[in-house]
Amino acid sequence: MGESRVTFKTGSQRVQRRGMRSSTRPKSRIGDYLRGKPRAIKAVKVDETRQRNQRLIWAMKWVLILPLSAYIFVWLLLMLVDFFKY
Repeated sequence: MGESRVTFKTGSQRVQRRGMRSSTRPKSRIGDYLRGKPRAIKAVKVDETRQRNQRLIWAMKWVLILPLSAYIFVWLLLMLVDFFKY
């Protein structure tokens, strides 16, 4: 039987790329800091409707739902204590 003409790459045969960064990982700012080079600041467009919705959800969660649930929990706890008291 003849040998296969297809070469298979294994981990040991793979070419090591040194000094190149993966495109999926964001660049670290440590190297820029150590070299003293400032990095450009990327401008981000603010979505005002999304921010307003997030603010409403935050207010509903912290101002309405959590205090109300704490009040109901304490009220039910007092009812249970009163029920098992006698």
